[in-house]
Amino acid sequence: MVYGITFRDGIPHLFTFLLSFRQGDEYVINGSKTFISNELNADIIIVVCKTDPNAGAKGMSLIVVEADRAGFRRGRKLKKIGGYAADTAELFFADVRVPVSNLLGEQGKGFAYLMDELPQERLSIAASAPLEAALDHTLAYVKERTMIILAARTIARRNQIGSSNDAG
Repeated sequence: MVYGITFRDGIPHLFTFLLSFRQGDEYVINGSKTFISNELNADIIIVVCKTDPNAGAKGMSLIVVEADRAGFRRGRKLKKIGGYAADTAELFFADVRVPVSNLLGEQGKGFAYLMDELPQERLSIAASAPLEAALDHTLAYVKERTMIILAARTIARRNQIGSSNDAG
């Protein structure tokens, strides 16, 4: 499951909306989202939709879209500078129909829900960046240290010798 919120230049572009209108017992969703993390493997996407174009932030709703819905298409995998463990891609919606029961929470409360949860999510992402950099620096340091490489090879050889003696 992923959130379909567009971020560009580190700023949330919540106003890059998917437009959604209600038609009977369904919402019809149109538009696109870019820079969506973990999208390529997601079966369920929570998208921020403009359900009332005249209501400002109070016209935003969260709608659950299953990835196998007609009209939904995944875009290309985007290149990025870091965070390689999570793919980042585009989402395209062309008359995607979902039942009204796919509304997450109440209609028009999507912005409020995001403001409650988004800061915590972004803080956890920011906290992981220094860890990734520390690992990169540690690996580079270890690879250039001859003594560490020799010690690792010696330990590996001893473990192989010990395991072959145990088998016999």
